[in-house]
Amino acid sequence: MQLRMKHSAGSVGTREDMSAEGMDRPETDLMMEIESLRLRVAELENAETALQKDGRQLADIINFLPDATLVIDMGGRVIAWNLAMENMTRIKAEHMLGKGGYEYALPFYGEKRPILIDLALHYDESLRGSYTDLKKQGEILSGEAYTPNLKANYSPHIYATASVLRGPGGEITGAIECFRDNTERKELEEKLIRSEKKYRDLVDNFPIGVYQTDITGTLNFANKAFADIFEYGSAEEMFSIDVAKLYRDEEDRKRIVRTLIREGRVNQHETVALTKKGVPKQILISAVLDGSLITGTVMDITARKRVLEDNAKLQAQLLRAQKMQAVGTLAGGIAHDFNNILMGIQGNTDLMLYHLPPNDPRYLRLRNIEDLVESGSNLTRQLLGFARGGKYEVQPTDINDIIEKSISIFSRTNKGIEISKRYVDPVWIVEADRGQIEQVFLNIFINAGQAMPGGGNLRVETRNVLNPENDKGSFIIAPGKYVGISVEDTGIGMDEKIIDRIFDPFFTTKGPGRGTGLGLASAYGIIKNHGGYILARSEPGRGSTFTIYLPAWEGEVCPKDARGDNSLSSGKETVLVVDDERTIAVLTKEMLESLGYRVIVAGGGQEAVSAYAGRTGKIDLVILDMVMPGMSGEKTFEALQRIDTKVKVMLASGFSMDDRTQHLMESGCLGFIQKPFRMSELSNKVREFLDIDNE
Repeated sequence: MQLRMKHSAGSVGTREDMSAEGMDRPETDLMMEIESLRLRVAELENAETALQKDGRQLADIINFLPDATLVIDMGGRVIAWNLAMENMTRIKAEHMLGKGGYEYALPFYGEKRPILIDLALHYDESLRGSYTDLKKQGEILSGEAYTPNLKANYSPHIYATASVLRGPGGEITGAIECFRDNTERKELEEKLIRSEKKYRDLVDNFPIGVYQTDITGTLNFANKAFADIFEYGSAEEMFSIDVAKLYRDEEDRKRIVRTLIREGRVNQHETVALTKKGVPKQILISAVLDGSLITGTVMDITARKRVLEDNAKLQAQLLRAQKMQAVGTLAGGIAHDFNNILMGIQGNTDLMLYHLPPNDPRYLRLRNIEDLVESGSNLTRQLLGFARGGKYEVQPTDINDIIEKSISIFSRTNKGIEISKRYVDPVWIVEADRGQIEQVFLNIFINAGQAMPGGGNLRVETRNVLNPENDKGSFIIAPGKYVGISVEDTGIGMDEKIIDRIFDPFFTTKGPGRGTGLGLASAYGIIKNHGGYILARSEPGRGSTFTIYLPAWEGEVCPKDARGDNSLSSGKETVLVVDDERTIAVLTKEMLESLGYRVIVAGGGQEAVSAYAGRTGKIDLVILDMVMPGMSGEKTFEALQRIDTKVKVMLASGFSMDDRTQHLMESGCLGFIQKPFRMSELSNKVREFLDIDNE
């Protein structure tokens, strides 16, 4: 037909003509065409073989990949499903190859919907929710998959990456996606997060500060304790600050840094830090250098240092107290024995004066002896003031009155010293022995006067003090209410060596014959025995300040006692004198007999008890020595009370009134007389106690 169509169109050739033309073609050309076709077929067969080989290699490569991998073509059909994919999904490749319509999504989500590979092939903003944290870098998409619903018995966390595939001409031919099981990594991350939280909680609850800085000193980590030490609101508030601002001493900080660089660590270096408000604190630093980071700890030892300092003060105070107690016991014993000797001189002198008229030539010499006895008595009084338990006749007192009287006495002989006074009004009341406290201030004033030989200023101040600050030297002052007294001079001052010994007995900086070294020692003992504190501050060339704290007393001031006179009181009652010193006992007996009394002498406690028991109701008064061998005055008094509950006893001692004496007076003793005593003092005391029942 074609042929026919072609002839009717005006072809001039005939069939025979065509056949003849074909028969006329050269045979060699035909053979060449056949060979060309044969070569083409062979080429195609080789290309197919190479393609099959490449396909097998590609399949081997995909199967070798450790990540689960699938590939789809442009029609969405699966053309690759590797072994890792089979292991993860538990689905064989033979069941997935060639499938489309999102069937490859079923193992992951349980429903037909696009996953990351589809987003790579047909990217659409509306499909961005298939994976969390989806990211697009060029044509590669990545994201953290939701927990898939696999046919396996576990649901791993999957991290997926997808990309398009392109042909030789750059056309998109499909897409590939790899899945990585990140279950272990996720569990490890979660474990690390939990561990980090535990670590942070642990570090934040450390009682010591933990910090980290870079080599420049910029803080990049700190726990709560670190922030608390430096009084910042939180650790975060401190981040990025320069730690140099936390040191008070820049040179000390540089020493720490040099040590870190040289040795790699610093162990418990003590320094002073500054809080956010600039308040200094004692801290202890330890740190290590690791590369460019410095990690360390900080301990606030401010309170501990204060405790150590207080303990050192208490230790020094205890040692001083023990030393003073030992020396005081010795001084008290010496004073007691010396008073007994003075008592013998005083008693004999009084007896001779009693029988001599004033115009007798011997009368004046005996008065001179009395004056010497008084001087010796003043010396022993200072010793007893220093010794333990050296206060007596304690009564509620206005300290301003005592100071004013002491200043009046001192100023009479120190005209070149200008005295300024500032008294608190009203001043709190103190319980004190007026005579002894007067002696304290006189001793301090005299010491100040000697420190200002060319004149100067003396300032005296009183104040009411609640919980005074602890002394920065060696004293810890108990909290409470005190009356504070300051005495400040403008004298030559003292150095630390002298200050440390200023209250020691017999210590003096004066030349021979100018002082006994007992003035300030007795002042120390008197204040201590009153439950108070005496402190000294001084620097060479800058004067001295003595500060006294006496405990306040809740009560009213007692009226001032009038001084006794030299008149003699007589009587006819019977008196029992008890003293182991026979000389004193005999002298006391002779003085009382001279005054008209009947006197019985006992040389000890047991003898006194026997004498009183044999004369029950006939002895009107007992003069009882406190210190006796064998049966003490205390035991003797108790034995006398068992015989007669109304026995009248007056205590006598070469010691000052102490706690034992006070206890006996509270138990029923009528009073106390200290040796050496004059005949007039003895007569007035005896008469006073004998007349008690007659009042």
